[in-house]
Amino acid sequence: MIFQSTALIGLGVIIIAWIIQLAYSWKGNKGMKKGFLIVYAIGVALLIIDGYISDTKDTAIFNLVILVLAMLVLIRLGSKRNEAIISLRPARRKKR
Repeated sequence: MIFQSTALIGLGVIIIAWIIQLAYSWKGNKGMKKGFLIVYAIGVALLIIDGYISDTKDTAIFNLVILVLAMLVLIRLGSKRNEAIISLRPARRKKR
């Protein structure tokens, strides 16, 4: 019974991740939150588990690719000092 709801739990976790990111952006921040990526990755991992349990390996493989991409963004984000990976500040112009 628990395995039948793994996909629903995973999707619920992904919804929570998007709520985290939405709350962050409503505060005026224009970056990607680390917490969003971590919670999102957990949700996708649950979808991967569900894919293998329910024998839909093609879906599980696509979700695995999504998980790898999310982790690469998280690694890139971790290498920066600030918490935002995407900064939408205007570029500085050279003085003449």
